[in-house]
Amino acid sequence: MAVLLLFFLLIFTFTPLSQSQSFLGVYDGQFADNLPPPESTANLLKSSAFQKVHLFGSDPAAIKALANTNIAITIGASNSDIPHLTSDPSFAEKWIDTNVAPFHPASNIVAINVGSFDPAIEDLLRGVLSFNNATGSAFAINQYPYFAYRSDPRPETLAFCLFRPNSGQVDSVSKINYTNMFDAQVDGVRWTLDRIGLKGVEMVVAETGWPYRGGEE
Repeated sequence: MAVLLLFFLLIFTFTPLSQSQSFLGVYDGQFADNLPPPESTANLLKSSAFQKVHLFGSDPAAIKALANTNIAITIGASNSDIPHLTSDPSFAEKWIDTNVAPFHPASNIVAINVGSFDPAIEDLLRGVLSFNNATGSAFAINQYPYFAYRSDPRPETLAFCLFRPNSGQVDSVSKINYTNMFDAQVDGVRWTLDRIGLKGVEMVVAETGWPYRGGEE
């Protein structure tokens, strides 16, 4: 049980509220057939202003390539691993021994992102958020205005999603006039957390972006 508790503390306490600050990071996904070698990605990050990177999974080559760069790394655990991680301490220990211990501290792994949540597990998610609230840790969210545009592909929606000049959209509940989808989405999550009594939970935007190929826009 001690190992399991340590594992969850690693997951959920990576951004203490007392040390909260704004930062700019990059999400390194794996959904492509022409990905550059991990070493090239690491060199690009070192030459840029990015000091944090969120890896889609826990690829050993990607983690090793970031060694001795001092770039803060968030790695991911897959949805299929979650039931075992939460119920089997030996599995959780082995996961840490395989995906974290061989690389840390040379590779600055600061957080573990655990899967994606299905709406059907709302009660479980509420429990996780309550844990975040009690421990002073942040809630990582993925905000993609692109998907909002895909569901409503009008020119005015595109402008709203891409921070271009537009007349804005008024939220029917808060009456706030938003000029871009990103702010509206983030505020929607913030409003929901506040509404269920979790005003103390800080949010971190872990992923966002817009595809540059594959569609007309």
